[in-house]
Amino acid sequence: MRAAPRQPLTSASAALKSLRLPANYGATLGVKKMLTLVPVGKPKKSQFFRTHAAPEMIFAAMLLEQKESRESYVVMPDVAQEISGLVRPVQLHAAIDRQNNVFLIPVPLPSEDGTRNPWHESLAQAVEHAKLKWLRITANMHAGGYDVYEAEGALPEPEWPADDIDRLVEVAFRGKIIASLDHPVIQTLRGKI
Repeated sequence: MRAAPRQPLTSASAALKSLRLPANYGATLGVKKMLTLVPVGKPKKSQFFRTHAAPEMIFAAMLLEQKESRESYVVMPDVAQEISGLVRPVQLHAAIDRQNNVFLIPVPLPSEDGTRNPWHESLAQAVEHAKLKWLRITANMHAGGYDVYEAEGALPEPEWPADDIDRLVEVAFRGKIIASLDHPVIQTLRGKI
């Protein structure tokens, strides 16, 4: 039995390249990515991100963060007054990573005297700078804040979804809105259940 003649390497690689889907193949098929997940939290230390420059893409809220379970809840203002030691006021900033995944970065607001701790201040400065440049941040324990690294390459501008901040918050906190003191999370934190 005779072996089939080998194709020259150039034609084999050309054939292989013709199988590759273009990066925007979804758009050519009429497919649109649905917004079903919006994580809440600081970006990972290896993750370059941008924040939305429009002031209307910031959402001020009272946030209850459970560090153990890594869950965040938005608390209605009247309920927050009753449990003020468990919540803190934050601004939720719309952010996006290099893969166009949208997330919300909670930046604690200054205290009543207008001050912030160094961690919160350095995060606020990074979020502000990320409106113009791709950044990544890493915790610097010795300095007590975040080190900020700017991308060195000429990276393309982010492709923001058409969704407004209300929609991002709605998706991010689906099932995680505390509207009364009877909420199971509050009941557990108060030792009632």
